[in-house]
Amino acid sequence: MGYGVIIRDDDGFVLGGGGGFMDKRVTVHEVKCIAFERGIELVCQLNINDDMLFQTDHASLVNNMHNYGTNVTIIGAKMPSTTSSLPT
Repeated sequence: MGYGVIIRDDDGFVLGGGGGFMDKRVTVHEVKCIAFERGIELVCQLNINDDMLFQTDHASLVNNMHNYGTNVTIIGAKMPSTTSSLPT
């Protein structure tokens, strides 16, 4: 499974990025969640404390972010640990 992350500023200038591969079988939902987590980790490593906009092409991940307190799916169970990594 492979994933990639790009961090850009308001003007579209690339501030950082990365990606990787994991040697295991996962669902599309899990891949998108892992990429989101890696994006949060990269934001923390770059000490970005301003407002952030995360983009994804996976509507289910966005819906799960809005409903993570009541979601019982695999990705919903992962949301609390993922969102707790966000800088406040």
